[in-house]
Amino acid sequence: MSQAPFSPYWCWESEIPSDICDKIVEAHEKSEWKDGTIHTLDGDNTTVESSYRNVDVCFSDKTWINAMIYGYIRYANSYNFGYELSLHDLEPAQVSRYKEGQFYKKHMDFGPNRNNATFTRKLSLTLQLSDSDEYEGGDLVLNTEGLDVNGKDTFTFSRAKGSIIVFDSKVVHGVTPVTSGIRHSLVKWVHGEKPFR
Repeated sequence: MSQAPFSPYWCWESEIPSDICDKIVEAHEKSEWKDGTIHTLDGDNTTVESSYRNVDVCFSDKTWINAMIYGYIRYANSYNFGYELSLHDLEPAQVSRYKEGQFYKKHMDFGPNRNNATFTRKLSLTLQLSDSDEYEGGDLVLNTEGLDVNGKDTFTFSRAKGSIIVFDSKVVHGVTPVTSGIRHSLVKWVHGEKPFR
C-alpha cells in the first residue's frame, strides 16, 4: 500500500465548533496583550519590529486549549511529517489579534540560532478563531514553492472559522495586512529534542 505524497501542510476545514472558538477568544479578552516580538540574532532577546511584525499577542495558560490542539499536531506528524517530537511541551499557545493595518511579513517559525528555543521547533499550528466576514485581508499565506505536489508556489489557508493547519516550522509564511475588522487566531509550536530529525 502506497502512502500519500508528502505535503508541507496538513489541514482540517471548519474542524473546531464555532462556540469553542468564541470561548477561546473570550478566555483571553482580559489577558495582558502585548506587541508581537521577533527574536534578535543573538538568540537571547526579543524585540518589537513593528515594520516587520505588527500584531497584538497574549500567551495562553489554559490547559484545555493546549491539550485540544496538541492532538492535531500529533496526528499530522504521524500521517505526514514523521518528526521525532519532544515529549515535553516547551512553549505555550499564543493568541494573536490582528486589527486594521496589522500584519506579519514573511518569516519562518524555526530560528537558525542554535542558542534559541526556536532552533528545535518542528511543527507549527494555526487555528482560525474568527469568522471570515469579521475582517478583510489578514490571509495566512504559505510559500510552498518547490514543496507542493500540485506545483503551486503559495497556499492560502482557509478563512473558515474553526479551521486548523499544521505545517513545517521551516516553511516561509506570513499574514497579509488586515484592511478592516479584527482577525483572531491561535498558534502553537511543537519541538523536537534534536533539530532536523
